[in-house]
Amino acid sequence: MKLKQRSLKLLNLTIICCVLIPSARATGPEQLSVPGSDFLAVKSALGDMAPETRSPIQSFQLGVALWRLGEHKAAIAITDQLMEASYAPSETLYLKGLIHLSQVQDVSIFKKLGVAKKAIGAWEQAVEVNPNHVLSNFAVIAFYINAPSFAGGDLDQARALLPNLKQLNPSYHQLAEGLLLAKEDDLEGAEQLMLDATKTIADPAVAWFQLAQLYLRNKQFQSAFNALANIKGQGLWHYPTPGLVSMMQAMTQAAQGNTQAAKAAFQTSLETAQNPKVKARIKKELKALSG
Repeated sequence: MKLKQRSLKLLNLTIICCVLIPSARATGPEQLSVPGSDFLAVKSALGDMAPETRSPIQSFQLGVALWRLGEHKAAIAITDQLMEASYAPSETLYLKGLIHLSQVQDVSIFKKLGVAKKAIGAWEQAVEVNPNHVLSNFAVIAFYINAPSFAGGDLDQARALLPNLKQLNPSYHQLAEGLLLAKEDDLEGAEQLMLDATKTIADPAVAWFQLAQLYLRNKQFQSAFNALANIKGQGLWHYPTPGLVSMMQAMTQAAQGNTQAAKAAFQTSLETAQNPKVKARIKKELKALSG
């Protein structure tokens, strides 16, 4: 039981992830991927460069790497520099919101509410800058659905925003409506919408990841494992990394009592993890499985 609780707690640390198809040579942040998810290599190559000597896309890539490595303050500083330079403001603000969301797990309980509000604030600002920015529109709705009411959660507000998202991108509308149905305990309806999205979205891995989280929240561990198995290969900068997918697969195995399979999956995740806090969590899970 304790192992399941720990696994589900780790699940809550996952982030809103999405989008299209990665490109090896990105000309803008919407096409950016980090080869091999090697964020330390990006930091090593770009971190010591003066901001004025980096190209905007290099600064954006460095911000992504610092976020993934858990260096949130430094990552926020990069996004502030990019906003001052008016570089890709909607993408930059979307990144900034993800960084703030990741910060929630690191700050004291007294600061969590303020940091969470900074996340949705960044996404709402991104929508103001570019009303057609699908990822930020989706992130705002997901926040309203998933956040507790005292932190700004508002199901009526989420419901009111759904028609606009449907016009922008029917597939992300399916995912968002699925989240809303899940919140309202219509798990069968939520599952069907997310399954439908896997067939229509530009990158089915986005929908599979959301579906896996739905299954995990409802302790359908084998279904979660099966959904995660559909996520393959490298994605864009905000796509769930292979290490995150392996860690979630390990959770599903551990929750089902498949100790050896869980250990193997956690070990795979540990070998690729570069964020010190993530590595510490994985080691803790491995220790618990060995105890």
